[in-house]
Amino acid sequence: MNILHYALGFPPYRTGGLTKYVIDLAKEQVMEGHNVSLIWPGEIKIIGRKNRIKKRPSVYGINSFEIINPLPVSYDEGIVDLMAFTQNGDKEVYIKFLKENNIEVIHFHTFMGLHEEFVDAAKELGIRTVYTSHDFFAICPKVTLCRNGKLCEEVLDFRSCPECNLTALSMKKMIILQSPLYRTLKDSRIVKKLRKRHRDTALNEVTDDKVTGNKSKKAKHVGYYIQLRAFYKFIYDKIDFIHFNSSVSRMVYDKCFGKHRGKVISISHANIRDNKKEKKFSDELRITYIAAPSAAKGYYMLIDTLDKLWEEGKRFSLNTPFISPVERPYLNCFGHFDSDELGKIFDNTDILVAPSVWYETFGFTVLEALSFGVPVLISDHVGAKDIIPDDSLLMFKDQDELYQILKDVDKAKLKVLNKNIVKNVKIKLLSDHAKELEKEAYR
Repeated sequence: MNILHYALGFPPYRTGGLTKYVIDLAKEQVMEGHNVSLIWPGEIKIIGRKNRIKKRPSVYGINSFEIINPLPVSYDEGIVDLMAFTQNGDKEVYIKFLKENNIEVIHFHTFMGLHEEFVDAAKELGIRTVYTSHDFFAICPKVTLCRNGKLCEEVLDFRSCPECNLTALSMKKMIILQSPLYRTLKDSRIVKKLRKRHRDTALNEVTDDKVTGNKSKKAKHVGYYIQLRAFYKFIYDKIDFIHFNSSVSRMVYDKCFGKHRGKVISISHANIRDNKKEKKFSDELRITYIAAPSAAKGYYMLIDTLDKLWEEGKRFSLNTPFISPVERPYLNCFGHFDSDELGKIFDNTDILVAPSVWYETFGFTVLEALSFGVPVLISDHVGAKDIIPDDSLLMFKDQDELYQILKDVDKAKLKVLNKNIVKNVKIKLLSDHAKELEKEAYR
């Protein structure tokens, strides 16, 4: 099969869970004998904005194509320039490219940078199109559907969009971030430092004008964001099959865009193996949290809950891969880690906590913990709940329930959960997932 993926690009230029999933899946498909390509939104020229496609060197046996002059890529920074994000592309450029490369299936992993005419070209040629719901960019320009550490309650009436998007990057900055120069410098020490400072600010939701530099920006009218979502919905409706990576992502898309032909299919990645085993648990609870220290990820809710338990005399440790923005006697940083170190981390974990406030479309850390037989405690907003039987799951709806579960959990309860996970949780390997996609989505 001749498969074309549309995503943001290859590492190290692009990173994160979406990129890992796409590259791992594409590599698996190459190993299975498919001809696999990745096309990605690249440089925006200052002069001459006509889109074209440029062949780049293959990576991991995956053909690489850069779209010159795609639509802007805003990441999770927001959008204030409606016209820049809804410009027309040249459909004939895409038709010629798809014909020349004999593409049979196009698997879209994001709408960022995507011309509507790319999808139109596929439909005109009768090419199968699939979209995986990795995030909510098509619904929320800030991607997360989260505002001030809480789920946005105005998602259907757009009231908060104008103010929320004031932190959007300027077109000049987006052009720089999509430039060949930035690709070269991204991993330099100074750029890494600047990126970290910016991400820390964004994750901790600092919106002071001195930090964001948006004092002079004026909020757009709600109508801008109604039009923007209508633009993405129009593209969404043209996709043949929606691969929802969880029931959570399906619920959100159905709520905002209406029901669409598709199916919930849980995901995996190349480092997942079935390492489940019966564990030994510590007398003092060893909690692991592997996510960013942000309100949206539930970090500060977790800290508040643990503070209360600590004051009541319960003893435990909270282990994270980062130095916490807050100091606590129970905190322990194990530092940056590679995937081959997960076994060691989970050997020293009694329970993984994923307390997301926002809607987590899946949550690879949950799958990783389960693959080592580690009990998990998750919010009901975490999509990975789909893969866990009721007898192997601890789940909460609010902070009171989080508190009660952590207060009551002990070695005996963890041993039962561990045995149930070993017995009942099926760990999906990437090879199984690739075959499932081919059967359910690509045909």
